Amino acid sequence: MTADGATVGEDIALVGQTQVLPATLIDANAMQYQLQQDGSLSPGSAIEFYSAFSKFQQGGMQLDLISGGTTTHFSGNTTATTVNNGREFDILQSGIAGLNVTRKIYVPVDGYFARYLEVLQNPGSTPVTVGLRWTTTLRFTSAINGARQQTAVPPAIVTTSSGDNVLEAGVPSPDNWAVFQDTSADFVGAVTSETLSPVADLFQGPSAVLPATSAQWTVDSTNRQGTVEEEFDNIMVPAGGQVGLLHFLSLQNSVPGAIASAQRLVQLPPEGIAGIASSDLLTIQNFVMPANGVSLLSPLESLTGQVLGQVTTGDGVTAVPGVIVTFVSDDPLFGRPLTSGSDTNGNYSFVGQLSSEGSTVVPVASFVVQASNPVTGLKSAATPGGFPAGHSVAVQNIVLAGGSITGTVYDSNGQPLSTGNVSISSGGYLPASIGANGTYSFGDIATGTYTLTASLFAVPNEPPLTGTAVATVVQGQTSTVNIALQPPAAVSGIVYSVSGTPFPNITVELDTNAGYYQTIADSSGHFSFTDVLPGPGTLEAYDVSSQSGAGVQIALLPNQTITQNLNLVQGTGTVAGVVTESGNAVAGARVTVSTGTCTGGGGGGGTASIYRMSATMTPGGSFSTSTTAGADGSYSVAGVPIGPINVCATDPNTGAAGVNTGFVPLPGSPTTVNVSIQVSGSWNFGPEQQPGSEDWTVSKLFGFFGAQIGWNFPANVETETQ
Repeated sequence: MTADGATVGEDIALVGQTQVLPATLIDANAMQYQLQQDGSLSPGSAIEFYSAFSKFQQGGMQLDLISGGTTTHFSGNTTATTVNNGREFDILQSGIAGLNVTRKIYVPVDGYFARYLEVLQNPGSTPVTVGLRWTTTLRFTSAINGARQQTAVPPAIVTTSSGDNVLEAGVPSPDNWAVFQDTSADFVGAVTSETLSPVADLFQGPSAVLPATSAQWTVDSTNRQGTVEEEFDNIMVPAGGQVGLLHFLSLQNSVPGAIASAQRLVQLPPEGIAGIASSDLLTIQNFVMPANGVSLLSPLESLTGQVLGQVTTGDGVTAVPGVIVTFVSDDPLFGRPLTSGSDTNGNYSFVGQLSSEGSTVVPVASFVVQASNPVTGLKSAATPGGFPAGHSVAVQNIVLAGGSITGTVYDSNGQPLSTGNVSISSGGYLPASIGANGTYSFGDIATGTYTLTASLFAVPNEPPLTGTAVATVVQGQTSTVNIALQPPAAVSGIVYSVSGTPFPNITVELDTNAGYYQTIADSSGHFSFTDVLPGPGTLEAYDVSSQSGAGVQIALLPNQTITQNLNLVQGTGTVAGVVTESGNAVAGARVTVSTGTCTGGGGGGGTASIYRMSATMTPGGSFSTSTTAGADGSYSVAGVPIGPINVCATDPNTGAAGVNTGFVPLPGSPTTVNVSIQVSGSWNFGPEQQPGSEDWTVSKLFGFFGAQIGWNFPANVETETQ
């Protein structure tokens, strides 16, 4: 400024902000694109791109330059320049084969993909010819079959642009894109499995000036990863000029969504080319870019719509509060399910909003909503809805129609109960309390036939008296079903010591099909059990100091009290049984029979707690012996002291364990104790070394097939640690 009132013109150069790498961009479907310093994606939204067992370079969209037979990996930079409102990271590395290479990676906040624009700039005075290779690795997933066999499940090609599952380039009819997914869902007999996001990989457009030289998909079972590679050769970058190559990668919620993504992006829609500088647009050679950078396709619909409504009962008027409502758009590009809850008036809402931290997308397109009761499990019909033309708010009510059950619970004498509960056979229903007048009720029950079980806990921590009835539920109606408890049984007697005198204050247990009952004999050795469920049972008593015990099998009869004394004796017997796993005999199982705590049948695994429920009926002595089950899973151990015992067994192949308890009642008597090895549990995990780090860490864990996960899987599966 040289004088008062003068005007001076000055240009201002806008400089993008700097972003430290690695960093994450999140798309409208809440998929995370975790960008590393070289611009690759790792580990992925669901750890798609990283196998803890691979010894090779891993990640999505890795870039290599090939010049004169030498391959140079684009190592990138510690920082990126941000443009396009912070949704694009530009990573520059200079001096690769005489070129300055910039990876421009764009993830729109309202998009469903990551766009890669590789810009090769030649600052020299002579042309430079190079090749580019993109590499994406996809890890194996896991599945467990009914026999608890661990299986590594490879990823696979779902389809390509030519409609088959073979990826080809450099042929007369080359592929432009491919969709990949894990195949664990197709694993026959799978009990548990992982599910990874389907991946769409789009690397060229039809009739491009520079088509891909090759494209291939390989599966490596040793390193538990699949690898897709696309290569473009003979890329000539003129002196002082530049060449651009375009690439898209989409993580989706479903295979149809991934296919729809590829099919739309290959046509270069508005969202796919938004924000590309005109100087870059003209240099892209692997797509035929639209004139003036204007797409021929219509823009996406608005993603910030609103869906409102009310959940009512079958009358269409009575509100249903506290239920879960699920929304799913019919647009496969944005098919991520959303959930909400109905308020005290039964109203629900879904409001679309876009955010760089994670969006809630409600496309202005047709949709489906469904309500479900989280307590009863009742679900409404899948209810279709849509937006009126020109509007971004849709109203769709939901009818959640079921029936109800009510009735009265009586004891065996026909008198109403005043406490207890009633349960229903369908999963998800909480027990209904029995009121002071014996009544109970269930509401919002799905139509069908159910078994009702009434329970009265006469003694805390002991099996209840029960009664059952069958109820049929009709939509919109109330079914009245009364329940009567079955008549109880009773047993009493006296415990005699080894010398034949009454044994005072000794613990007595009654083992029945319904569970265990416990009492303590009085000062005269007398004991009794009342309000016991009828059926077979075994009376048991054990004295630690004399290591003597008694066990007698009895039949408990309705409305009758039987007398059965217990005479303590000393000696040994035989314990035998069969070890099974998922119903199959476990050949060679390691079995330990012990009068104390046993651990995993001598092979690791579970630990048996001290005998059953009674702290006073602790096995005495230190008897413990191990054996190996035969080919049919059977075992037998002689010389086991009279009294309570624990039996543990371990599968020699998997290390999985099971425990059971028993009672040796008489000298020389055989006692059967079968052991079922349990299937459920947790995976063993080991430490994982983060990609690019030098230190081992236990802050993240990986499962058998290389995922950084914390999910529960079948027990005691051996895992490798890297």
